[in-house]
Amino acid sequence: AGVAAYDPDSGKERWSWTWSFPGEGLRVVGSPVAGEGLVFATAGNGGGNRSAIAVRTNGTGDVTAKNLVWKKTRLLPYVPTMIATQSGLLFGVDDRGVASCIVAKTGEEL
Repeated sequence: AGVAAYDPDSGKERWSWTWSFPGEGLRVVGSPVAGEGLVFATAGNGGGNRSAIAVRTNGTGDVTAKNLVWKKTRLLPYVPTMIATQSGLLFGVDDRGVASCIVAKTGEEL
């Protein structure tokens, strides 16, 4: 699983980031969202294992080793897509209906 950015004119990949946390075996289901110069994505395995990440959007090629800003493993959606606001907050509702709010730049749970 992972996220990637593509040049809209040429269709060529600009950068990619791969979920490489051992033993997670995750799939990205909800759509990634962008804000604060970051891309936010959630992934899960269809069971209880899930995580969310924030990745810097600068760089080229494989940015897995250098562009991760934060990772969370609780109160996260697997299927629903998160919402990034202009006020720098990230909202999500997990698959059980529990809502969460995170400071987009830091990953701090509010």
